[in-house]
Amino acid sequence: MFDEVWDSQENFASIIVANPQAIQVGEAENKVVGLIIIDSHGTDTSFFYRLAVDQNHRGSGIGSALLQKAEDIAKDMGAKEVAVYVDAENTIIQRFYTMKGYKTSGKKYICMYKTHA
Repeated sequence: MFDEVWDSQENFASIIVANPQAIQVGEAENKVVGLIIIDSHGTDTSFFYRLAVDQNHRGSGIGSALLQKAEDIAKDMGAKEVAVYVDAENTIIQRFYTMKGYKTSGKKYICMYKTHA
């Protein structure tokens, strides 16, 4: 789901300036059809955000390739562990990550945020 602050061109550009490898994209037919954002959290962990693949390209391996690339980059940066936040009601994405070897914490979290005017 698009978020006008998180997904703005300005926000993505600033992420890329800080770390050119932080945003990885998947392409098909010369178009961007997927992406993942890598965020280092200290020296030992990385978080992945916004793994998304266009509906018409789901099941084609693009999401798996993006996740593997993000894991490889995080490992090369020294991360010993990677983590993702997923929608607690989105069982499809939970199954995807489970098949890739991810475990749940067993706890439910919600995202809280505050917008600065």
